[in-house]
Amino acid sequence: MSILKQEAVNIIENMREYVMAEVVDYLRNISNENSQSSERMEGYRILQSFAGILPSDFDYKKELEAMREESSQDKQKRLEYEAREKAVRNYNQGLLEAEERGVKLGIQQGAQRVNALNALLLRDKRYDDLLRSTNDSDFQQQLMIHYGL
Repeated sequence: MSILKQEAVNIIENMREYVMAEVVDYLRNISNENSQSSERMEGYRILQSFAGILPSDFDYKKELEAMREESSQDKQKRLEYEAREKAVRNYNQGLLEAEERGVKLGIQQGAQRVNALNALLLRDKRYDDLLRSTNDSDFQQQLMIHYGL
């Protein structure tokens, strides 16, 4: 047996069972003769570059679960934010539409009041007042009060 194989056997014999399962999975992956093999090897080399950086008691499953939970919470927060944002947009759009309807209604009512005033001035043959009211809004208001419009 070569020195390298003997070293591998010694490492595996002293390895914890849960770590050995990961090593076996890794060996299965790299032994597959397909196009992903080189990608997996590159991934392994990148992971190897981090060796020794993490503490020996690092529990990747616990960390992974924490990240999943945090991601889930982030999604929930994002959904809540988007719902609030949509509600504000809908509210603002409703206000804008109500304002537009109010302006339109106000213009219609104003036009009806002016037309009613003009009709009353014509009925009473107050032609000079009619002409003056078209150029003097204060006078027009006085006439509307006079006629109760």
